[in-house]
Amino acid sequence: MTAFRFTCRPTGSIRVPALVFLLCLMAIPRVHADSGSPWTLSAGVSLGYLETTAHAEAGTREATLDVDTLVSPFLKLGYGLTPSVLVEVKAGLDIYSGALTGQTGTGSSSLRGFSVEAGPTWVGSERSSTLVGSWRPLLHAGLRYGILRGDLDYPVENFEDAWGMDIAGGVAMDNWEIRLTGTWITHENGHETPGVDTAKSSGELGLSRIGLECAWHFYSVR
Repeated sequence: MTAFRFTCRPTGSIRVPALVFLLCLMAIPRVHADSGSPWTLSAGVSLGYLETTAHAEAGTREATLDVDTLVSPFLKLGYGLTPSVLVEVKAGLDIYSGALTGQTGTGSSSLRGFSVEAGPTWVGSERSSTLVGSWRPLLHAGLRYGILRGDLDYPVENFEDAWGMDIAGGVAMDNWEIRLTGTWITHENGHETPGVDTAKSSGELGLSRIGLECAWHFYSVR
């Protein structure tokens, strides 16, 4: 019988690179173009929280995969159709963290993915407050295409690519942008170890989540 392998990495360790990435973005000077330019380019990090569990059995082997957090650095390109409506395309590296429990114990799961998301964003009129200064409200909805890969000794060796949906609401403050996000996406099982008991195993891995997205607008293209 093949033993389970675990990638033993603390869950919190992926949050440190995310913080460093945000601090590096703040050090990049913003390049201002003509006010009539319809293009924007930004970079940032999405932090996601989810609670999902998948179980698989193959003969005497069985394991439970739990996924609970996501860190996703991204780049985002926007094009303004009108002063209040723009279309955005975002590409991100998705780093999931959780636990893989098998017959030999529990270790950290190691799931990685890549996603592309696109859709319209409505930008409201400028407002002002004593706390943050000038700001503008944002609403966004989009379609997502996700690719998921894992380095797991799990009876399901990989998962199918999947389509999903995003919604978000937030505020833009000068160079900064903060959004609360919701994502709905489910990956069907891909290649399975021979002998997987489909009656006792999950047929999919749901990665729907809520999250916080912080972005830095550092460039406008003429």
